[in-house]
Order: sequence, then C-alpha cells, then structure tokens
Amino acid sequence: RYRSRAALLRRRRSSATNSAVAVTIMAAPAANHTREVKSITVYNKDTVSADVTIRINSASTLYILTKVTLATGETLEYSSED
Repeated sequence: RYRSRAALLRRRRSSATNSAVAVTIMAAPAANHTREVKSITVYNKDTVSADVTIRINSASTLYILTKVTLATGETLEYSSED
C-alpha cells in the first residue's frame, strides 16, 4: 500500500527518559488491530553511559530484542527490515 511521505512523517514518535523508568515508545493497539515498528533509534546525549533495553510487552509478557550499554554520543539503531 502506498503512503505519502507526509503520512509517514506523521507516524514518527519522539521520547525521552530520565533513566529511572521504562519508556513506552508505542502504545498498545486497539482490539483487533496490530502495529509494526519499522525502526527505533536511541542516542545517548548524557555525559555517562546508558543501559538500553529494547523489548516488546505482549499481554504483560516481556520479550527482550536487545540489551546494550551506550557510551556518551553512541547510537543504537534497530530496524525490522532485512
């Protein structure tokens, strides 16, 4: 299905964390709907390293996709594209 660039840009989300609690970057879909994450980019702009865990919460079951430590200025990129 074709989607215009403007439609794709509207679907971008930005989040920030204080490293104290998990951040939800995409809320659960409504009943009988699904969502697909194409990519996630995490940048550490802090002055210290940050532990980053990318996970899926499916019906209260957590599935860890990756867990890394990002040094200051490092970026983690996740893509569902092969």
